[in-house]
Amino acid sequence: MIDFHSHILPCVDDGASSVEDAIKMAKMAVADGTSVMVATPHCCDGTYNCQKSDVLNGCRFLNSLLEEEQIPLTILPGQEIRLTPELLDDIDSGRVLTLNASAYILIELPTHVMPGYLCQIIRLVRSRGLIPVIAHPERNVVLMKNLDLLKEMHHCGALFQVTAGSLMGGFGRAVKKSATRLAHMDMVHFLGSDAHSANMRPPGIARARKRLEKLLNRPWEPHCRFETCQYEETVELLRA
Repeated sequence: MIDFHSHILPCVDDGASSVEDAIKMAKMAVADGTSVMVATPHCCDGTYNCQKSDVLNGCRFLNSLLEEEQIPLTILPGQEIRLTPELLDDIDSGRVLTLNASAYILIELPTHVMPGYLCQIIRLVRSRGLIPVIAHPERNVVLMKNLDLLKEMHHCGALFQVTAGSLMGGFGRAVKKSATRLAHMDMVHFLGSDAHSANMRPPGIARARKRLEKLLNRPWEPHCRFETCQYEETVELLRA
């Protein structure tokens, strides 16, 4: 399984607080059946701004450590990029990372307000050959109350990454209902743990995937599986 959203890189944001914490998270992920985890530290959110080089160096370091510890987990680079008016400039200048050097870019929306330029940004990101993946829309207080906006975003070209804990009720009844609604609309394109530590919001997506499949009444697969993608660019970045 692939965990598409995690904060496993140590000491770069509000995720893993130490190397030891990151190792514990990796062991928990493997025990849950995860073999690939995308590291998506916060970027441009007003508090944390983990740079591209920090992510690549962090992935290189952590993968080396996991190999030494014989923990069968691969960490791939990405960022959870807050939506700002500067997003397109950051993309065009190469300052931000897509998920594993693919066409998918993880974007976090403001929690309590929705910019009027949202759908225009989605279209402009798509015009650059990229696919915006909206992080945990089921937890956004605006989208929870506005199904039409959710549909419009999808129509404009956005995909959605749902947090495993949302499907299991870890964020409360309202968020669970919102995640369930996305499942019934067949708009859960990616699953992520959004893991922040071994103790607070630990990694693990297996139970959520089973519940998702029960809601869908069929097997579920993510929109993209990086095992079958061409990601030589990422390999070269990690070796650089």
